[in-house]
Order: sequence, then structure tokens, then C-alpha cells
Amino acid sequence: KTAMRVLQTMERREPKNIDILELHHHILLHEHKYNQALAIRDKIDKLTGEPTIASVMARYDTYSKMGEHAKALHVLDNYLQRNPYDGRMRAYRTDIELTSAQQSAIKGEQSAISTGRRLLSEQLQSADVSLQKKISLLRQHSEWLGYDAREQKQWLLDLKEQYPYEQDIYQALMEHEANQGNTHEALEIGYTMLAMNPTSNTVRNKMETIMRNDSAITSAEFEQFAEQSYAVMPDDPKWAYYKALIMGSRQQYDTATVILRTALTHAEEPILRLQILSSYALLLGEQKQYAEACEAYEEALKLSPDNLSILNNYAWTLAISGGDLKKAEKMSQRTIQKEAGNATYLDTYAWILHLQGQNTLAMFYIKKALDIDRQGDDTIREHYQAIQQALQNNE
Repeated sequence: KTAMRVLQTMERREPKNIDILELHHHILLHEHKYNQALAIRDKIDKLTGEPTIASVMARYDTYSKMGEHAKALHVLDNYLQRNPYDGRMRAYRTDIELTSAQQSAIKGEQSAISTGRRLLSEQLQSADVSLQKKISLLRQHSEWLGYDAREQKQWLLDLKEQYPYEQDIYQALMEHEANQGNTHEALEIGYTMLAMNPTSNTVRNKMETIMRNDSAITSAEFEQFAEQSYAVMPDDPKWAYYKALIMGSRQQYDTATVILRTALTHAEEPILRLQILSSYALLLGEQKQYAEACEAYEEALKLSPDNLSILNNYAWTLAISGGDLKKAEKMSQRTIQKEAGNATYLDTYAWILHLQGQNTLAMFYIKKALDIDRQGDDTIREHYQAIQQALQNNE
């Protein structure tokens, strides 16, 4: 109401100011005063001499909000009669017809499907519809029009002929192949996209997802892709993380540690930073750099205070490095309280108790670990024997 009073004052001062009238029209629409909004629109059109596209669309929107769909379409048709070569408006009008055909098809009108196919074909071949819009229309209407996977792919291939250098169409093709379970075809398209734009993380992330979702992809295939990604984008913390994991699996701990240390300077996203810190701490532990490992674990716990894996690994590092065993015991105890059936956590707890001379209690937990780990983990068996020997020595 305050806005309307201000506008009325402004209109009296500047009755021909189109910006003021447009704002007036907008507020009237917001208040659902549609007839008054149309009267303001008439004033604007009289001032401009001929309705602009913006004015036509505003009038169409007003009639649509009133539920006067026939009048709304009549507004567009009148404009097209005066401007028959306005391709963008014609495409917009066709899009409305396509949506209307969809609604008719939902009601069971079979003829609507053939109409819809014709209208969609017009949109997909129109030079006045953007590629992004075409891809969106194909996704939106394929199901009710009955396009199977083969027909959808053919349309996408036709679009690729129209837009041979646009990444969006290759992306759509890659997603289509991935959805059909054609992993290698999808990845081949991905590599084509990377040849055009090697630093596209959008493409690399999509390819990573495709690889991870297909159990047929070997670790060697994924490692090759990850190493290629790191070679192109060494400052990207995710690819650095994967590269370090690969180096670590090859026992090249020094190289892996350096890569992760650098990655931490770029990693801001909390989950990825947590993963990097966890791996970094493990690698430091492998190299007996225990103080630095503990610092990394401390930072990781700030990001995820209840992360059981990090609590266990931190506790283990303290235990084997002669660190604070009471602190290690508290952290380890939290892990077995949360996951009483985890043999690794039970083993860590038992060993920390053993190091503190609590061998009777340590034997209780190491036996539980052995009962759970039927495969007989070598470390757990070695710890069991050491605790057993300690008990015998005390007898």
C-alpha cells in the first residue's frame, strides 16, 4: 500500500515515465489486480507506439494468471501476425503448444502424441532455440512422447551435427550412454570432450562418477585416468589426493606425502580436506614422522570429531610412538563403544591396554577381536600371542 501511494505520486509528476508504469503493473500483478494491471499495460503500449516483446510477454503473463488462456495465446498470435519472422517468439509459442499437447496426452488423447512429436521436432530443429533449451526439451518430453533410448540418442546425435563444438551436447550424450549402462561409450565421449577442453573438471568429475558406478572398470583403468587428471591439473586437490593414494599403494611414501602436503594448501571443501588429512597422517605414520602425523589427526578431528576411523588411527599412532597412552585409550574406547563388532578397533584398544600393563582386560578384548575376525588377521594374532605371553610371565 505504501508503494502504491508513492507510485501514484510519482505518476502524477511523471505520467509518461515508462519505468514507473512498469513498476505499477508489477505491483498490481502481485496484488492480483489483473484488470487494473492490463489498463496500465494499455498506457505503456500507447506511449511506446507499438507493443514491445517485453510488453507482449507481460500481457500474456497477466492473462495466464487470470486463467484466460485463450486470450493469452491470442496476444502471442497477434504479435506473430505483425512480426512473422520473429523466430524466438515463434519458438516460445510452439513450446506452449508442446506443453498443452502433453497435458492432453495425460488426459488420454492419443492424437496429442503425434502432435507433440511434430512440435518437439520443430523445436529441436529450430535455429531460434538454444542448444541448452533443446536438450532440456528432449529430456522433458521424451517419456510421454514414447521415445526409446535409440530415438533419444539419434536426436542427440542430430544435435551434435548442429553443434559440433558445443560441450553441452557431448555432455548430454555421455550422460545418455552412462544411463544406458554403456560405460565405455560414455567414457569415450568424455575423452573426446577432454581433448577439446582438458581442464574441464565438470567432465572429469562426471567420468569419475561413471567409473566408480561400474564394477567392470578395473583399478588400473581408474588409476590411469586419475594420473592423467593430476598431470593436467596438479593444483586440483582431488586429483592430487588420488595421485597420492596411487603413490602410496606403490610404497612411494615420500612422493605421496609431498603431494598431499601441497594439496592441503588448496583443499577448502571440508569433506575432501578431511580425506586428505586422514591419508596424510597415515603416510606420515608410515614414515615414523609421528609428531607431524598427530598434528594432522588433530586438525582432522576438528573437522569431524566423531570420525571413528580417524580416532582409531590416531590412537594407534600414539600407541606405537610412545605417545600419551591415556589419551589414546580414551579415543580408542570411543570407537568400540560405537562399533563393538569392529575387530580392528578392538585390537587397537586391547593393545593400548597391554602397553599400560592391563593384560587381563587386554586379553578380554583381543579374544573378542579374534572371534570376530575369523580370517585370522596376522596383526591380531601377533597381539594375542604377545598379550598371552605377558600374562604367563606375570603368573
